[in-house]
Amino acid sequence: MIHVMAWLLVCAAGLAAPEAPALQRRAILGVEAAGDWRVELDPPMYGASATRPRFQDVRLFGPAGQEVPYVLRAVAPGAPLPAGPAAARVLDPVLLPDGSSRAVLDLEGLPGPHAGLELTLSGQDYLRAVRVESSLDGREFGLLAEGAYVFDVATGGPRAQRSRVSFPATHARYLRVSLLPGRDGQPLQVLSARVEAPDAAPAGPPWRSLALAASPASLPVLPGEPRRSAWTLADRPPGLPLTALALAVEDEEFVRRVRVEATTRGEAWFEVGGGVIYRVRRAASGFTDESLEVWLEPGERPRLRLIVLDGDDPPLRLTAVRGLWLPEELVFRARQAGPHELRLGDPRAQAPRYDLAELLARGSGGEPRPCSLGPLEPLPVGPVEAGPDTRPWSEKHALLLQLGIGALALALLAWTLRLLFRPRPKS
Repeated sequence: MIHVMAWLLVCAAGLAAPEAPALQRRAILGVEAAGDWRVELDPPMYGASATRPRFQDVRLFGPAGQEVPYVLRAVAPGAPLPAGPAAARVLDPVLLPDGSSRAVLDLEGLPGPHAGLELTLSGQDYLRAVRVESSLDGREFGLLAEGAYVFDVATGGPRAQRSRVSFPATHARYLRVSLLPGRDGQPLQVLSARVEAPDAAPAGPPWRSLALAASPASLPVLPGEPRRSAWTLADRPPGLPLTALALAVEDEEFVRRVRVEATTRGEAWFEVGGGVIYRVRRAASGFTDESLEVWLEPGERPRLRLIVLDGDDPPLRLTAVRGLWLPEELVFRARQAGPHELRLGDPRAQAPRYDLAELLARGSGGEPRPCSLGPLEPLPVGPVEAGPDTRPWSEKHALLLQLGIGALALALLAWTLRLLFRPRPKS
């Protein structure tokens, strides 16, 4: 009996209410008036959030301690420049016996100069070198650029794709694009093309980047496999969802397949991205075309490893690696000027619901003004809570519930023992 009671008390103590979460806070600096404001989330925010999906635990508070509504959104790209890519007319797309394909682009009505092409091709899983020639009359063509690559490659992460070709600026009316033969052996055709001016392409995504420490790593030599070189990548902030890697390479010309792997504990590595990197230079004009980005499947595994398939070539001289991600921001509506505060860190928190998202979608307010975040600090334990406790009653009062169940179990045990050991009447 004593043993049973002791066991019940131990169970009840183990099921006591969990400790209060370690909340953190950040000052929001620069809110100088009432209205809509925006603040970009920096890398430390990703590691400080305790919920999945991330940032469900974020709450904002105004100068008087009142909760402030906010919306989480991706940072918008910069405004496009006046002129963007324009569609060219595709003439005479043909497949040639050697496996190459060719098409002539008519740029009539598209004012030049032009310095790039965005191609739409018919296939998948390919790696092809591209030749671009120009002509004023459509009869005699001269070489403009050769050696750049377009590709569509399956990886362990997102598909690695590149369909853009750069070349020296030209005012020619006609461009002839040739896809040179490749090992894939499939017939590729140019379905459509858009031309770009040297300084009038639309702005791309608002990438943010940080330097990653790259250290050479050794890999086992596999018989029959091409030679490989590898680097482990460190200094990745916890929780930051990197989308791509940007490489800096000293070599003048190269074309290499690459792979990116990730691990949590360093025991098993999983492929999370890859593709093709290249740099080609045309000696006559000095024009260089390159692609040095490697796309990743966003994730939180803390350790990354970059592997380059060298074949029989010497390893590349890698000088730097930067991690890229697409930033997010909070847009909030301040009721008054003054110090505001951001709090987070409660793993029990659920995503808040405010009217602000619908209001902004309907054009309410104006363009949010920028503000900034102060450093992360522990939130002192006090009477102010990060938000209402939304747990069920059974979780809020787990200790009381378990003690009641224990008392009931003891009463049933005592009653059962009384029935078993009471004296029986003599027959």
